Amino acid sequence: MLLRLKVVSNLRFELTTLFKTLVDLQMMVQGIEEDLGLSDLGNIEKRVLLSVIEFYDQNGVASTAEILTHPLLNAFSRPSLFRALKVLEETGRIFKVSAKRGFYAPAKNVGSSISEV
Repeated sequence: MLLRLKVVSNLRFELTTLFKTLVDLQMMVQGIEEDLGLSDLGNIEKRVLLSVIEFYDQNGVASTAEILTHPLLNAFSRPSLFRALKVLEETGRIFKVSAKRGFYAPAKNVGSSISEV
């Protein structure tokens, strides 16, 4: 019985430690989002913006096809992703880079509320 209590106690301690780490990480992410001026965006818009920035950094442009397959976005429906792209474009956080549909770049002012990292 004492061994079982010790195992349960150790498990509880490990879970508590993991949750504390998760809380700390979430608070850090929230602070970074506030520093970047992203706290007014919804979860999907933040994730779409991050995917656009990542693909733009890699390729000089972010295509809709790439954005739709980004691992951060696999829980969202296709229509929701297109709505998020539209919101980001309307709020000036991304823009279309060609007359052809489906190619985006982050706006130069994204994250401009902080100094260069």
